Amino acid sequence: MIIKSLKIVNFRRFIGKQVVFKKGLNVIVGSNAIGKTTVLEAIYYLGITKSFKTSDESALINNNSEEFAIFANVERDGLVNDIKIKRMKNAKIVFLNNNPYKKVSEYLGTVLVVCFSNNDCVKLNGSSKDRRSLFEPLICQISNFYVNECNNYRKILNSRNALLKRLNFEKKESNTKLLEVMNSQLVKSGNKIINVRQKIVRKLNDEINEIYNEISGCNEKIELEYCSNTTEEKFLNQLRLNYEEELKRGHTEVGPHRDDIEFKINGIRAKGFASQGQKRSIALSLKLAEAEVINKISGEYPVFLLDDVMSELDPERQNCVLNHIKGIQSFITCCDPSQLLRLQKGKAFEMIEGSINEI
Repeated sequence: MIIKSLKIVNFRRFIGKQVVFKKGLNVIVGSNAIGKTTVLEAIYYLGITKSFKTSDESALINNNSEEFAIFANVERDGLVNDIKIKRMKNAKIVFLNNNPYKKVSEYLGTVLVVCFSNNDCVKLNGSSKDRRSLFEPLICQISNFYVNECNNYRKILNSRNALLKRLNFEKKESNTKLLEVMNSQLVKSGNKIINVRQKIVRKLNDEINEIYNEISGCNEKIELEYCSNTTEEKFLNQLRLNYEEELKRGHTEVGPHRDDIEFKINGIRAKGFASQGQKRSIALSLKLAEAEVINKISGEYPVFLLDDVMSELDPERQNCVLNHIKGIQSFITCCDPSQLLRLQKGKAFEMIEGSINEI
């Protein structure tokens, strides 16, 4: 997977200049708050159609515009395609060789990307939703089935929550029967989601331990555990048992939207126990493991994005990370590219007031 060129128009502070990238390492240098991360954010958006920094997509549009666009020339499996993503205030359209997708979800997996940012370390100590978000983009890129099922589950869940609120005022027999129908639909869809997540967690466990020990320099057992609040056999019965409580709260308490992922070091939960260095090594190892999983499933390595991570690593660990991404097109932001370029041949770009220029 190679992004040959990129043009960003009215995306945050970018004004619209095409940039040609190198197959290997691309280093983006510049002072703080100049927009280096925005380049990575645009590349990530090209793959996931979402930002890794904000859920408010209207914030991505330049203040002086009504929309933004990302243009890219992408090589995959020996084929080169033109991709355009256009984001207006209330709509998003994706084009492949000038042909629009009917649904954005159908596009996912076209451009493969994995991103590590410092916020990933924070997510390890965050909510269950935060920890799920560490690997959800991975699954969405390798399984359209999963994307469609998540969309289906979300619709059922929202309808069920609305019905629970209505039942507080309209306890009609028809509403009760409708709830039973929704329970069955939620269970069927939710179990499919849980099964896919469990399979991916097993694949990540096959990769992450060796990578973690290389990066951390330790001989520790690192493990991911998918923690579901239900099972395929108990799901429906739990919904029925929780009826009175859910009626009071007006929302569904059981299902994959409440599941968690635990990261363990030598069998002990990393949350609340691991040092900052260990958390950084875990998060970075997870992203490198995701790249390996994508390659084994799709036959292509993803584009790898590293946002201001090298400054936090000593030279030995920098070298370890660079060895892992050797042969993978990678984009790294930093303040001083000289050390990275000594370790591995690469191409350097400088950010200056909304424009990116090759050094």
